[in-house]
Amino acid sequence: MRENILFFIWSLSAILALAAAVILIALIVRRTLLPNADQRFGEERKKLEEMLVLAVSSPIDLQDALTPDISPNQRGLVLAAALDMVRSVSGSETKKISQIAENWIGRAHLNKILEVGGRGRRIQVLTLMAYLEDEQSKECLFTHLTDADPYVQLAALRGLAKRAEEDELGAVFDQINAIDRTNAAFMADVLTQFGTKSVPHLLNLLPKQEDENWLAAILMALGNVGDIRHGRLIAGYSTHTSAQVRRAAAIALGELQDGNAIDSLQRLASDQRTSVRQPAITALGQIQVDRAFATLLETLDDPEWWVRFHAARTLIQTGPRGSALLQAYINTGGQNAGLAELVMEEYKEFQGV
Repeated sequence: MRENILFFIWSLSAILALAAAVILIALIVRRTLLPNADQRFGEERKKLEEMLVLAVSSPIDLQDALTPDISPNQRGLVLAAALDMVRSVSGSETKKISQIAENWIGRAHLNKILEVGGRGRRIQVLTLMAYLEDEQSKECLFTHLTDADPYVQLAALRGLAKRAEEDELGAVFDQINAIDRTNAAFMADVLTQFGTKSVPHLLNLLPKQEDENWLAAILMALGNVGDIRHGRLIAGYSTHTSAQVRRAAAIALGELQDGNAIDSLQRLASDQRTSVRQPAITALGQIQVDRAFATLLETLDDPEWWVRFHAARTLIQTGPRGSALLQAYINTGGQNAGLAELVMEEYKEFQGV
């Protein structure tokens, strides 16, 4: 019995040792082959980028003459390389790069990616279509506003910010409620890209929106592209039950620099949520009226370290008056003079004073 147990243990040990040896050999082989694979990948990418640069910089249309023999595996490289180039240029060159990439990859293959591709590739294709000019690509962006993936939906929305005409914005914004909720700040950034022409649509959506994520996104977008006349409307959300919406209202009022919103911002600066108080403090620094400076000084004694830090930094960023008030707080031995002094020293060091 004992011999059988020992035999079993030795056999199991031998099997485990053999398995370990196989894994070690596989890792060695993989490590040996990976650099070569990476090198080939880099060489292919570089070659395709050079071809794209040559086609774009040519004074004549070389799209057809320079179309390389692209394998199915290289289509993704062309798409990625073209998008990298698009992000680093502007104007007519962006459209030219996109048109060349579409020609080389093929519209049929791009449509196939949108049907069966993963999230990342589908977002890449929609990003490319944002720079094209044909109606088919624009229609594709409209179609994917109701895609099952919320990030693909937002990629389509971002694309339409570049492509949609003013008379098409109604159809775009009618689909907002169909887009799944994600990060409010990210959605606000996408909405902001539509620019001032979107303001009437944002104002129309605001009272109809019940989801706090979209409501916050619309408020921040209005702060970015609206004007001071919308300050009173936005200030009305400073008492909303959602902390995220109150935070968005504080951010938007700061962007508008509406001095008439001082009452709302002072209320937000004493909100029970730290996430609300911090942007309200920053907004007070952007307004710079007498009552704003008084509130910033009071907030140097906020119970949360993070809020106190932002109050000190905001005072410095307002200019000489704020810096003088912060220095006076330090000189008179305020409750948190130590933190204020550290912020002051850090600022001076950063400025090279």
